[in-house]
Amino acid sequence: MRPKYPMAPKLTTPPFTISWVRPRLAPPRIVLRFATKIPPRLALPTWDMSLALERLCHDFCSRCPEFFHIDPARLVFNLVRNRKRTLHGLQARITPMRFEGGLLTGVRRQRNFQIQRFFLDGREILYHLAFCVPRFLMLSPRERFITILHELFHIDPSFHGGLRRFAGACPHHGPSKRDFDLKMAEILDRYQNGEKDEGAYQPFLSNMTDYRQSFSGVEGWCAPKPRLIPLDLGRAEIAEDFYDQT
Repeated sequence: MRPKYPMAPKLTTPPFTISWVRPRLAPPRIVLRFATKIPPRLALPTWDMSLALERLCHDFCSRCPEFFHIDPARLVFNLVRNRKRTLHGLQARITPMRFEGGLLTGVRRQRNFQIQRFFLDGREILYHLAFCVPRFLMLSPRERFITILHELFHIDPSFHGGLRRFAGACPHHGPSKRDFDLKMAEILDRYQNGEKDEGAYQPFLSNMTDYRQSFSGVEGWCAPKPRLIPLDLGRAEIAEDFYDQT
């Protein structure tokens, strides 16, 4: 019988920085395959939704004054698989890579933490966005665009890595969530009626049937969620997300 030795403690502190350089060392990817009867030799290509979101965001930020302060190269667009194939539930979320005021360190429950830092192609990522698939694709095209604008509008005007905050009891949406959503609809109407990059805009006008007929599945990045690393002894924690039930 083997003697029982005490197990060595596991290292629980994650790295303070994570870097990716495409294409050699890219963020991890997720692929959502569509059910199909097409033989493998005739399989359709997958749709890179992260790349499509990045291109659309570039167009929004270059044409809508509300987003001129955003540098899309410092955002990362991720896909997460929703557990239930229902329209209700989380559709998208944004996780800031800084504490309030753009600070790298902060206090939570009387402990000092530093948030993990991500670098993509040499640029530091300031916002981690995630879209739930296939739920996001089950929305109408207008709802998809409003959801994307909704997440982008949460980015602080100073673009320091924190979230936009309003005065009052609801710091993220202001006095009225309805007025917040109406503002996103106004921005979308102005964008749709003006000049835009059709190559970035058109892919999000399709419905699920169109996606299934044109692609074998959807793929995109699934970079890990940033963690709060304690500056004293203790276990790391998941960084705060800002969840939007849009």
